Amino acid sequence: MASTVAVVLPGDDVAGRTDAARGAMLGLAVRALRDAGVHEVVALDVPDGYTATPGTTLRETDGSLQQTLTVAADTARTGHHDRILLHRVDHALTPAAQIGRVLASLDGGAAVTVPVLPVTDTITAVTDGVLGRTVDRADVRAVCSPWGFTRAALDRAAAAATDLRPAPVDEALRRAGTAGATPGRVSAVPGSPAGASLADEVSRRRLALVHRDAAPLLLSTARLTTAGAGPSSDVLLRAGRVAAVVLAAGSGTRFGAPVNKAYLPLGGETVLAHSLRLFAGLRAVGPIVLVVREQDEEYARTVAADVGVPVEFVRGGASRQGSEDAALDHLASRIADGSVEIVAIHDSARPLTTATLCRAVLSVAVRDGGAVPGVLRTELAVVTSDGTELLPDRAGPLVAVQTPQAFRARLLRKAYDTAHGADFEGTDTASVVAAHGGLRARWVPSPATNLKITFAEDLPLAEHLLREQGEDRGD
Repeated sequence: MASTVAVVLPGDDVAGRTDAARGAMLGLAVRALRDAGVHEVVALDVPDGYTATPGTTLRETDGSLQQTLTVAADTARTGHHDRILLHRVDHALTPAAQIGRVLASLDGGAAVTVPVLPVTDTITAVTDGVLGRTVDRADVRAVCSPWGFTRAALDRAAAAATDLRPAPVDEALRRAGTAGATPGRVSAVPGSPAGASLADEVSRRRLALVHRDAAPLLLSTARLTTAGAGPSSDVLLRAGRVAAVVLAAGSGTRFGAPVNKAYLPLGGETVLAHSLRLFAGLRAVGPIVLVVREQDEEYARTVAADVGVPVEFVRGGASRQGSEDAALDHLASRIADGSVEIVAIHDSARPLTTATLCRAVLSVAVRDGGAVPGVLRTELAVVTSDGTELLPDRAGPLVAVQTPQAFRARLLRKAYDTAHGADFEGTDTASVVAAHGGLRARWVPSPATNLKITFAEDLPLAEHLLREQGEDRGD
């Protein structure tokens, strides 16, 4: 019978929480590993006061990939284990069934295996702060825990790990997996959303809604950070020279509600109302253009009237790009005469966007021509067409792009006119400008709390985030 050892790593984001909370997370991780049939557990760099359960060894390391792999390899050799798991403590709620799938894959002949999750965001490679090519979301997966190795694969990985302290942990584990796999491809098995990372506030709160008994240790005690990590708005935007286009013409089929998700309740008003109120509070914004479906227009007008925001209404097109095109047609004369210098296009399904992030995006758009907010996703990996293997090429740093996306108005208008003539359909605003405007937008780092409401479970999550977000809704 195959024997298994698991080494539990600290992860990227356990600092800042109490030793008791970190210890509780470690306890949950160890319990899941035990429930999956792991014979021995080694926990690295544990919090003060943590008491090891029987069969768990505590070890201190220097944090390097090389020492971690050495500890794992030595433990496997001493304990005669032929399957080795590297498990992140910030994946504390990983179900035993997910761990079992990794072990079954190793037993089936894989040298290295990891569980993965599908991705719903638009993903773009970034080089020196500039957005590169869009990566088809079908070609990437979010990597979870644990990474599974055979003993021979772990020995290969340990021999190749000569670099010290690669960061973040995701990158370190990917290097180890690629080095240990033969011929460099890592097998992938389906992961569970319940086993996703706890590395950011959104992830912790999403999992806390599922695991209510574990909520106290999952939620940080610090106030949510809602500001964008990009530059502050130190560029003087002339008042009213920005047009904000809010897209609310989608059907929201993935959400599964009987009505457009823009009109669902959130924080005592509709999802849409939050975006309208945000742009109305920014001095730089002049016209607010709301793109709606014909069947939603009457209710959309009621929402705008309740918020007290002057809105210009435009009927949406058959696609997102068609809706954006319609909004630009509506603004054409003001773009031509220069009264609109910047256009910001925003998805109404992102109701938690902050004024700080908007100002940062607008500032960069004025300076460089175009800017897009996004979250660096270090856990993403490129996969084969069938999603069963990770590929060694990760395509560079990958960013999940968000909105608002802002561009110089005349550049944007020209790019969309050219794209329309070429029958080109982009994945988002930035992709159209890159293909037909000759401009690669700058990336503005954004908080993960700029959540897009896509699935039904996202709405209660947005309620939780909204209650703690604080006031950052205007100038």
